[in-house]
Amino acid sequence: MKTAHAQETTKSFNYVCTANTSFGEIAINMNVTPTATVPNKVQANQEFSVSNIQTTIGVDLTGQIEPLKGFINPFNGHVNQLNLTSPSETVNVFGSEGVAIPETPFDPNDTLISFQISGNDTNFNAGEDDVNIHVGEIEAEIYAKLGTTPIDLPVTCTPPEDTLFTTVKVEEKLDNQAPVITLKGDNPMTIKVGETYNDPGVMAKDEVDGDLTKQVIVSGDLNTEKLGEYSITYTVEDKAGNQATATRIVYVEAAEPDDDEKPGDGEKPSDDEKPEDDEKPSDSEKPSDDEKPGDGEKPGDDEKQDDGEKPGDDEKQDDGEKPGDDEKPEENNLGAGNDDNKPGNGVVLPNTATNIPFILLIGAILLTAGASIPLFRKYIFN
Repeated sequence: MKTAHAQETTKSFNYVCTANTSFGEIAINMNVTPTATVPNKVQANQEFSVSNIQTTIGVDLTGQIEPLKGFINPFNGHVNQLNLTSPSETVNVFGSEGVAIPETPFDPNDTLISFQISGNDTNFNAGEDDVNIHVGEIEAEIYAKLGTTPIDLPVTCTPPEDTLFTTVKVEEKLDNQAPVITLKGDNPMTIKVGETYNDPGVMAKDEVDGDLTKQVIVSGDLNTEKLGEYSITYTVEDKAGNQATATRIVYVEAAEPDDDEKPGDGEKPSDDEKPEDDEKPSDSEKPSDDEKPGDGEKPGDDEKQDDGEKPGDDEKQDDGEKPGDDEKPEENNLGAGNDDNKPGNGVVLPNTATNIPFILLIGAILLTAGASIPLFRKYIFN
């Protein structure tokens, strides 16, 4: 409970009371002057106190009560109720027990009896508007004696039309409420390493200042090239200095391989890894027909013996040197079953073991001839 600029307030009200007696109802005029300490300003929607309540009551002994002076001297009794009311509540300042009227003797010629009673501190609740506090009805009892017999006279007192006791001012609404920040998008948020971070943004609203979205300050370090967890902080402050913050968590995760990088069936190279047309062997680099191995490793055209290398008629085997049926090369050596390997089709037979002795014989003859030339020159020509 907060109050400001408390001050003492007092005001007098003329009540008209009705007392019930054995002779019937009699009217009594009574002046009521409450005094209290009341704040002249309070905060909206706050509770405040009306304290130090003292009420001075003056009873008019003239009029219909004057014949009863002898029965009510000394004057005393009990006040059960004195209400103070606000727009939202009514409070009895004397509580449920009420308060006793002190014995007050008076002179038979007196026209007024005065006494003072104390009330309890009373709390009220302020709203959005100024609070008007009014005085209300009073209920009491006057003690009288008829000889030695006590008589209680119940009294009900009604205030005048103007019942306003005081007005408590309500200050402008105190702004102690922080703004509210609402995150847009996901929280937490996940992006792939290397991707660009696009902040989804926020909304900020304040009860007094309204929309504060443009005043939001964003802070935090985010490295999209490095895996990890990052925090983005949003801060906003209203005109009253109330501050609000909100945080978004951003996870930077490893990127998944693209479809082009995924290995295919049998680890086939991707389209990017296939040789370009420029890398394919040209027609000039392709093996020629001469380089292609023939069936059964046939020598190419360049490897065939030319006409000069063919054995002469003298070197040909005569009929007596022809190998017999038993000495004929096996079909495997002649490429049997393949007509392309048969002699007479323009294909030179490969060197086989049957040609070696013949070559050695020719070599020996040539060596012997070469060594004999000097001897012929020495003995014959000399």
